[in-house]
Amino acid sequence: MITSNISEVLGTLAMRIEEAIKPENFTRVVATGIISTVHNRIHIQGKAADGSPIGSYENNYLRLRERKYGRLEGKKVVLSLTRQMEDDFSAVVGQGGRWGLGFKNSLNADKSQWVQEHFEKNVYDLTAEEKDMILEISTEYLQKIITGATA
Repeated sequence: MITSNISEVLGTLAMRIEEAIKPENFTRVVATGIISTVHNRIHIQGKAADGSPIGSYENNYLRLRERKYGRLEGKKVVLSLTRQMEDDFSAVVGQGGRWGLGFKNSLNADKSQWVQEHFEKNVYDLTAEEKDMILEISTEYLQKIITGATA
């Protein structure tokens, strides 16, 4: 007679998968995995979600940025002056315990909306590449769960 622990193994795997795909767990992994890429695109490269530049600073404002704040990025809009808004952009918990990208401070969230309206750009949406990265992060996360590796 052959004995097997397959039911125990499958039961353990089912519990691990169930825990992993809970929205609060799964979305946390995705949000924390993508934040640095989105942050870099917006606040370093100065690009909107469509890959185009967010905009250009006017010469008077550019001089203020350089003289008073030591910002030397040039004319490209990077949505950062004092770094307060930039530093506040992070993985945040939303309704129902689901994670996403956003701001902890409501003033910065308001500023982000104003910026998108002012420059008529979807800045904080995800690019096609970032969406692909989310699929990669998700796949890797689930593979770790299935194989029993630490996530």
